Amino acid sequence: MSIKSKIFAAAATLTMVGGLGAAGTLTANAATPSCGHHCIDIFSRQFGTHKHPAFVLDVFQQKAKAGQPIILWQTSNHDPGEDFTVSRQGTVGDFFAAGLVSSALNLHYSKFEAYEFEYAPNGVESGYCVGVGTTAATGTPVALEP
Repeated sequence: MSIKSKIFAAAATLTMVGGLGAAGTLTANAATPSCGHHCIDIFSRQFGTHKHPAFVLDVFQQKAKAGQPIILWQTSNHDPGEDFTVSRQGTVGDFFAAGLVSSALNLHYSKFEAYEFEYAPNGVESGYCVGVGTTAATGTPVALEP
């Protein structure tokens, strides 16, 4: 994945997480045993706790393709649609300097870390990350993006 694609995906993810942030986005253990300690489940405190996350981010129908919707789905230990890896991509300030986020976002979150969530069913990286296909705005649905 190119660095520009990674930065865009991370910026989109940051926007998505910001939407879940009001409820307190956290991570839990990987959905599938084959994903091991390299993967995480992403959930909101609105729907559970770290020990019992209840609903987590899931790739709809487990299809690794651009535009595939990201949904909330009940947790399980056998659903590879819930397997994601996480990687640090810099700060919001770094993204602002690269022209990838707005000055308003930078004003409030410039020192915050930005992360990328890559879909990794059964621990195998797919090359697709949580993001948006257009400029992110309030209510923009997230999907898998290259």
